[in-house]
Amino acid sequence: MRQEIEKGYGLRHIPTGRIVRLDIRNNGGQADCGEESCELSLNERYPRFEVKHMAEIVPVLSRDEEWYNTSRERPGWGKLNPDDLEVVQFMRTLTWDDGAGPSADPIYDFQAVSRAPFPGFANGTRFSTRRIPASLYRSYFGVELDRDDMLWTEVTLISFDGSQSPEEAVGRYINGGKSRQNSGLILAVADLPDDYAVDERAKALLEKGERLHVAILDVRNEDGPPMVLTPVSESRFAP
Repeated sequence: MRQEIEKGYGLRHIPTGRIVRLDIRNNGGQADCGEESCELSLNERYPRFEVKHMAEIVPVLSRDEEWYNTSRERPGWGKLNPDDLEVVQFMRTLTWDDGAGPSADPIYDFQAVSRAPFPGFANGTRFSTRRIPASLYRSYFGVELDRDDMLWTEVTLISFDGSQSPEEAVGRYINGGKSRQNSGLILAVADLPDDYAVDERAKALLEKGERLHVAILDVRNEDGPPMVLTPVSESRFAP
């Protein structure tokens, strides 16, 4: 016997237990939009919404796209509330007889659906995002990253809303919001450094006495091994 396993991720509607579907509509050549508009749905006539990597679910849950910006990968929410959705993993096992040719159909096709270990979102507002050199990772956060990992990390300015501590936000996603920045997984958090430039919105919050933080984000849009942050010193700006 020969077996192959295919994995994917989708969404389940918690109140009904139904797998979320994808409503795909042809825009008929309308100007200023794509050929299709897509939104999430519970209508079982439609194909299920599925992506290859769990990281691709994050922007779908974090932002309701306008219909003219939607796609199969970034659908709108339709009539669904994202708070009623949970991330699930699809596991499909295909089995062939020994000696079956490459075009042969499998003799057994088993599909399983299970709840995925989605870490959830940090509660806060994002501001500017930038890339920084290795020396500032050491100075701000007291860590070093592998050079290849630094290609997929960014540092963002965050105002947490008080429902979570900065430490509790580590390991959760922060979304790009209306700015359409990359969503990212928070790897580390530090207090706002004295020499970190901030935009006007952030300055206004600081003048009101609000506390701001900087965070390292893993912005890969596909699953991969966890990034390793190697401690090298005590950060000057530990929260």
